Amino acid sequence: MRKSVLVCSLVIFALLTSCWKEDAAESMDTSLSSEESTSVTTESTSVESNVSESDSIEVEELNLVNRVLQDVYTSDEYQEMSNEDRVNYYLELLHDIAVNGIEPYNYPLIEEDSIVYIEEDNEIHFYYRSGLPGCVVIDYSSEESVEETESVSLELQEMRVVNQRLHDISESDEYRNMSQEERVNYFLDVLYDIAESGIDPFNYPLIEADSIVYFEEENEIRFNYINGAPAFIPIDDPAYGEDLQIDQ
Repeated sequence: MRKSVLVCSLVIFALLTSCWKEDAAESMDTSLSSEESTSVTTESTSVESNVSESDSIEVEELNLVNRVLQDVYTSDEYQEMSNEDRVNYYLELLHDIAVNGIEPYNYPLIEEDSIVYIEEDNEIHFYYRSGLPGCVVIDYSSEESVEETESVSLELQEMRVVNQRLHDISESDEYRNMSQEERVNYFLDVLYDIAESGIDPFNYPLIEADSIVYFEEENEIRFNYINGAPAFIPIDDPAYGEDLQIDQ
């Protein structure tokens, strides 16, 4: 059972499912900095941004929308909702974002007439303001057993411990003093370590190693948690004094 919320541009953080990967791959014209395999080595990569100011704003808008969607998915309130309640909650949230945006971008961040619930797939599809496609995967089974419910709770704990590790790194003085290339390589090393050894007390793989990819154009690292839920880390150029933001 897929337990993910699309985080197109893809967070933590946040929440890229197959529907995004297929449609957005051509739209974003991105290039990989390493091969997608468990044995990928961290290669020194030029991370100088060639993205225009407009493109940079669009990426920030995508990241913000994705973090909000991720926060909903990981909340205890959402986990207790019925499938119908989950769908209605996300539809209301997406329409609000399509009308009012999200602080500090107080303007439409989603094309309102693109928001549609696909009942057969139990997904909500939409388009960001930039024209990129996105979708929210609604997971629910009215016959979930106690064991399945506990499994979902464990997966959320695993995701949160990964998120906390990444957040702690972004807030460290060591990280803030790194060059942009050093930040990319440092996070890649950390992610591969988590993909191999996990994080105490979860001493087993918590990330899919072959999903870890650095996208130079967007200057972000994308990966999947071990349960398949997608996430990303935006790497900020230290030359602009920006702080790294990771979905919580």
